[in-house]
Amino acid sequence: TVLDLAARAGAWYVYQAVFDMSDHIRRRIRRYHDHGIAVEGTILLGLDDHTEDYIKRFIDFLMEIELDLAEFTVLTPFPHTRTFDDFEREGRILTRDWDAYTADRVVFQPRHMSPERLQELYASAWETFYRDEPQNYKMFKLFKTVVEREKADGTFRSRRRDMATRRFGRRGEGGGDAPVAAN
Repeated sequence: TVLDLAARAGAWYVYQAVFDMSDHIRRRIRRYHDHGIAVEGTILLGLDDHTEDYIKRFIDFLMEIELDLAEFTVLTPFPHTRTFDDFEREGRILTRDWDAYTADRVVFQPRHMSPERLQELYASAWETFYRDEPQNYKMFKLFKTVVEREKADGTFRSRRRDMATRRFGRRGEGGGDAPVAAN
């Protein structure tokens, strides 16, 4: 299978959209794990069919399927998209402060709850998922596993770089146009 080939080639991590609580998603995550591939799920909250109860059950589902990492975002109706146009027509756009359109702030009126409640559920999703192990700890564990695997199969290469002595993208002394070569 493609996953067998990916695992043999050294794949160790995927970024997977988790868009519902289906058995399809559950099986997909399990298959990645069965092949030794870690999964970071990207989860979009605030869709029109999302109720408060649905979001709470969705977070429980994410814990159950044992994602290695999760990245939560809030639906953000960016300008010049169909979603923005639809929400604008429906009077659901709450602000035109484009600096607020960051995918972690609610800038529209959700269909089934207040914007404040969706913002609280978004924060709760992060807190719940990373309650037992903070995100940076989960990342450390993931990279530690990769390094151990690479050392075991002889493919490990030190990635240490002395960045202080490198001058990437800087121009030569005296404002010349020639870039300075890395030391």
